[in-house]
Amino acid sequence: VWTAESKREKLFKMDTIGDAYIVAAWLPETPDWHEDRNSKKICRKVLMLARDMITAMEEHRTLTGLEVNCRIGISVGKFACGLIGRVQSRFHVMGRAMGEVEHLEQKCVINGIHVSDKFLRGLGLDILRSSETKEQGGSPGERGE
Repeated sequence: VWTAESKREKLFKMDTIGDAYIVAAWLPETPDWHEDRNSKKICRKVLMLARDMITAMEEHRTLTGLEVNCRIGISVGKFACGLIGRVQSRFHVMGRAMGEVEHLEQKCVINGIHVSDKFLRGLGLDILRSSETKEQGGSPGERGE
């Protein structure tokens, strides 16, 4: 189900490790990547796939009565992939971004989506600016921003 959904959204299923389903999308490697309209679109697609996964789990629980849950972590960053091993080669995805995603997933509430600040920037939501605004009082418009 998820592979077809990933293909439909032009995302790339990279790996399945145990019960982890790893999807990637390519974003520009420029300092202002988050301002690119296509980057925002890609980030929205990833978030929508995550939301669809949560919804499908809810529907499956309702239909079967089985307690099937998921936790989803989403981040932005560099990673590498390739074949590892000589006797029994296996495709593997690794790198700092993978560590971030794993951490987000582990800290996520059951049936939730936990995203990094970098991913929020890709969606066009700057969480740091929002928290600075709250600390200084008032909305951005009230402070002349």
